[in-house]
Amino acid sequence: YVMCDVYDEFFAQTESEGRIWNGDSIQVAIDAQNDKANKYMPDDLEIGLALTDYGVQTYVWHGVNDDAVGSRSPSYGNVVRSNEKSITRYCMRIPKEELGLKEFTENMQVGFNLVINDSDLNTREGYAEFTAGTASGKNPSLWYTFNLCRPETNVIRLDMTVFPKSF
Repeated sequence: YVMCDVYDEFFAQTESEGRIWNGDSIQVAIDAQNDKANKYMPDDLEIGLALTDYGVQTYVWHGVNDDAVGSRSPSYGNVVRSNEKSITRYCMRIPKEELGLKEFTENMQVGFNLVINDSDLNTREGYAEFTAGTASGKNPSLWYTFNLCRPETNVIRLDMTVFPKSF
């Protein structure tokens, strides 16, 4: 799961599907083999999430073996906007199959990046990247390495079907 709360005084998203990056949205990039290539390889995933005029949309720009590009099920994520608090909450579930993995293992290393796209005038005016290499060019060698840990028994599991409508 990836979840983030984004402070944004003006919410603007008029795009859909493969163009959601051009409005308020997030993009998540994962290098499942952490091979640090300087271009996208078959094990790399770039997936986005946005609240559009058509509802919540999830889109894959680069999928495993490049054969999985396109829209995904609404069950992959949810987006909730509070205009009163100027906060947009994004929560995305990324199945291991999207990464071409049979399982996640303890101490597994993956490359990871997150982009928060900002649009106030119905076009992307800026973005914030966790590291360079996604919005500023497709270069997984620049992404940070994350070590996966063993799930704890007291970790709260997110049920996307009961995600709050407001906060």
